[in-house]
Amino acid sequence: METILADTRLGDLHSGVHKEDDLRKVVQVNAQRGVDFIKTRGTERAGSRKLTKKTNISRIQLKIIVDEANKYNIPVMAHAHGDEGGYAAVKAGVKSIEHGTI
Repeated sequence: METILADTRLGDLHSGVHKEDDLRKVVQVNAQRGVDFIKTRGTERAGSRKLTKKTNISRIQLKIIVDEANKYNIPVMAHAHGDEGGYAAVKAGVKSIEHGTI
């Protein structure tokens, strides 16, 4: 999964976020920065030429993000295009589906 690195503490993740501990670290650093919410993607972004409506992050990965964010009382929202991505996001416990389509 690609990530946007907005903090030097995430520099070791420049090639992507792949492991469970990486997911937790991104949430932890953002919590320390005082964010109001965490936004992630359950599927490809809208407008992508390759939009397939398939998940690009597993329900397990989404759940890890949600569980870590819950420790800091930070809600998680997710892009989710299509049934599969929306279902995975809801089952993981996200608070909001953003830009959702079916």
